[in-house]
Amino acid sequence: YQESIRINPQNAEVRYNLGNSYLREGRIDDGIAQLRAAVEVKPDWADAHNNLGVALAAQGHFAEAERELRAALALEPQREDVRRNLAAVLVRQGKSG
Repeated sequence: YQESIRINPQNAEVRYNLGNSYLREGRIDDGIAQLRAAVEVKPDWADAHNNLGVALAAQGHFAEAERELRAALALEPQREDVRRNLAAVLVRQGKSG
């Protein structure tokens, strides 16, 4: 992935995959950085916004997580997984749906 990014830093799919790999390895900060880059390149990608929101929430960045999850939901309003993730973040912030 890193070589692919070096060759083409605008490849959102590679950044997304690398970010998710980092998250699975527990490298949350690195995963967040790659997912942020993915949504910067491809802002209409609900999966990237969702995964970024979940990762931000794991780090306790609930306001940022909420923004990302709302962006994902705006792009794909039917996504129940995103709704659940957003609900969990709202609860952590003491808000309701």
